[in-house]
Amino acid sequence: MPPSGAEDRISFDLEIQGLIHGPWTSATSRGLHMTAEGSVALAQLIAILESARGRKPMYFSPVEPKAVEYWLGGLRAGCSLAGLEWSPEHCRPALERRGLKPLATWETEQLTGRGLGPEAIVDELLAIEVEMWQHAGGLDAGWPGLQVGDRS
Repeated sequence: MPPSGAEDRISFDLEIQGLIHGPWTSATSRGLHMTAEGSVALAQLIAILESARGRKPMYFSPVEPKAVEYWLGGLRAGCSLAGLEWSPEHCRPALERRGLKPLATWETEQLTGRGLGPEAIVDELLAIEVEMWQHAGGLDAGWPGLQVGDRS
């Protein structure tokens, strides 16, 4: 569970550069801090993505890249409306780790070119999305007190 202080804020700094705004952050003399509600929203988003990755047939019918692309596009739009913003730059580390080029389109064509089948591509698209949100929210830097999947 994230530590709480006088204002019930997470006590560590975030360098999120506009990723999360509105009710999810507050400005302090030390920079932006994610509120407890923001950290919960981000953790829930990642849990949803991990659930979809683990139970693909429950989320996608058919389990094909195009279905996932549409689903992720809708999820990103909903997140944006709720104040969880993302940028293509947030995807860059996850793509580079896989040797993929950041493009304006989904990575499906590059993954197909590597010989991956539809279900493997779906898995990679979801893994990239999870990593993107972890990176964009700072989770890959090891935020103290907040673990992915921590629901306490």
